[in-house]
Amino acid sequence: MLERPKAYKTELAGRLFDHVFARQVIGFADLQIGWTDGNSFIPVSATLVTSGKDELIVSNHVKTVDKRTCAHRIREQARTKKNDLVVDIIKRALNMGIEGEYILMDTWFYSDKMFVELGKLGVSPICMLKQNRVVSIDGGVTFLKLDKVLKHLSKSGVYSNANIINSVEAVTKGGIRLKLVFVKNYNDPSKFIVIATTDISLSEDKIIQLYTRRWFIETNFKAQKSYLGLDSECQAHDFDTINSFVHIANLRFLILEILRRLSNDPRSQGELLRLINKELQEQPFVNALTSLVRMCFDIPKIFADKGLLDESKIAEAQQVIDETIDQWASGITKFLQKMFIKKQIS
Repeated sequence: MLERPKAYKTELAGRLFDHVFARQVIGFADLQIGWTDGNSFIPVSATLVTSGKDELIVSNHVKTVDKRTCAHRIREQARTKKNDLVVDIIKRALNMGIEGEYILMDTWFYSDKMFVELGKLGVSPICMLKQNRVVSIDGGVTFLKLDKVLKHLSKSGVYSNANIINSVEAVTKGGIRLKLVFVKNYNDPSKFIVIATTDISLSEDKIIQLYTRRWFIETNFKAQKSYLGLDSECQAHDFDTINSFVHIANLRFLILEILRRLSNDPRSQGELLRLINKELQEQPFVNALTSLVRMCFDIPKIFADKGLLDESKIAEAQQVIDETIDQWASGITKFLQKMFIKKQIS
């Protein structure tokens, strides 16, 4: 959620419900999807979403754009329901050649329609269910809430994994076959959460292992907001500019993640960003020193052009300068020697 509490002049800013803090805020929802292999997280797409109801849009400013342009399309997407938008984003990602077997989602994205559409795309959703969902474990005869289902299964066998309470195959009212895994709530062991998937062949442990990877997108949001300026750097009122900056923040995170992956670096994106900023500040000094050293080599030729040095002495003078610089280089640390001399001059 990108809050803009005073965004009364910001195009398409709307009143949205923040599920995390259970309150209404003014701003945009940042709907992102990403790809992960369990080690790295790669942002794939980001879409700004606002309210689809005109009365909840706080700004009267609406930019007129050609309906044939991308600007019109992103404004239409911003007013689209999240569930419909998610299917479209995933479809475009798959068409771009991004491969994935499972779609990991939070509770408010679940619906029978969503699961059917994702099944048509050839991917299996894994989603946490809300406690008020009803399913049938007797072939569609009786539908029970999840807590009633768990009580019905209480006499089943005990799992070796103490975190898993039970699992069962069930059917939704829409006829979707699911495998439900009941897991102890980490914050309150007396309660439980339910993870559902359409891939019945997966084991309980595998379902939990895959679903835990969804946490990567939360750390992605945290890094982008805390270190990459997603929540504070862009103060524009134009929707095109705000939308563009969301993608810039994604690219920043992507670059840092690639660097971490290539170097097998355990440091966080925030630490890498600070190091990169420091290096960028030092780079002008390196360039200035390199330019100064190169000018030293040109001094004999400049003197000869001014008539201050005989042309037959140019090579000898350059040799003296070269030896002097070598003596200077031998007296500095190997790190600076490598940075200033070998890397820059050669």
